[in-house]
Amino acid sequence: MTRPSTLLLSLVSLAMALAGQVIELTTSDFSTPSEIHKNYLVEFYSPMCQGCLDFAPYYETLAEDYAEHEDSLVIAKYDSRSTEEGRQIAIKFGITTYPAFRWFSNGLENEATPLPETRNLRDKTILSKYLDIKLGKAEATPEYATALTPQTWDSVMLKDLSQSAIVMVLGPGCPKCDEFEPIFQEIAREFSAESGVIFASIDGSIAPQIMHRYRLDRKLQFLYFASGTRDPLHYEGPHTKAALVKYINEHSHTQRSVDGGFLPFVGRPAILVEQAQAFASASDKKTQQQIYDHFVKDYIQDDDGDLDDDGDEDEVDEAIAEYAPHYAVFMKEILAGNLKDVPKEIDAVDAQLEHPETLKPEFIDALSLKRNILRALVPKDPQESETKDPHDEL
Repeated sequence: MTRPSTLLLSLVSLAMALAGQVIELTTSDFSTPSEIHKNYLVEFYSPMCQGCLDFAPYYETLAEDYAEHEDSLVIAKYDSRSTEEGRQIAIKFGITTYPAFRWFSNGLENEATPLPETRNLRDKTILSKYLDIKLGKAEATPEYATALTPQTWDSVMLKDLSQSAIVMVLGPGCPKCDEFEPIFQEIAREFSAESGVIFASIDGSIAPQIMHRYRLDRKLQFLYFASGTRDPLHYEGPHTKAALVKYINEHSHTQRSVDGGFLPFVGRPAILVEQAQAFASASDKKTQQQIYDHFVKDYIQDDDGDLDDDGDEDEVDEAIAEYAPHYAVFMKEILAGNLKDVPKEIDAVDAQLEHPETLKPEFIDALSLKRNILRALVPKDPQESETKDPHDEL
């Protein structure tokens, strides 16, 4: 028969073994100045939370993985549910669901930073990625859709009503949400040059008041806020990239392609395409030069913003004024012999755009605009002259 004292010692040893590298904080730790040179990753948990219990062994291995950084990093946990003091601490740091994680720079008495991508924080690999960035072991990946919390909602959504906004609301326990989240980030990246559109997301499991305010349920949903108002439209279309991009274009008056960059007709006002076709179809360089000279005189503004032919600037379409200089550049390159094969150049641009994920958004825009304009400088087959080019401006 096992003696009680031996059993007690065994239980104590087991508890110590289970404690491992994760430090259990007390309420006083948040009011007592801590070692200022140390950063803290803190899991706020509840003993009654099954997700917390399931995550415990993974969090322990995370602490073991980063034990070598103990001079600058503390991986800790805090029971913010069992006592009134703990619940007050949870309120202070905006903890509404468990487990929740906060980052403290240079001591627990400093401001807490909610970790991004809160839906996936129970995945040890994402916590590892976050720590690697904080410790300078990896570079941060830009987040083009702002991750909102109840505390940051108003500061982002009400900051500039001249902007429209599309918000992805992630319902708890929603597999479709996890699948679509990277697609939404991809769309936000491709729209990042559009200063008039805000992309944001919020985890509904930590924002019950937002869910209630906008009558949201537990599935993947999108709210669209038109410029000038913060009364949203509920997106009811398919949860696909193509459908969402089309919806944003229609409501925000943007002209984005589902593959990134601009739609094929952008940069192709009919009069500029007509002039480009005349230039491309000219039988000799002399005629091309004459067309180019007239083009510059008629459509290019001088440094003062006036037309070179002293025409009325108000009568010039804004799109013509914006894109005519691009046409003039390519015409000049053709005349100089620097651009000898326009279709080949288009193929080269297409090859670059085959992997948009490797390109900066502004570079994708420049390439797609270049392709659109170059297509106007390809001579048409005379037999197809009556057929409307599908790339022409609608």
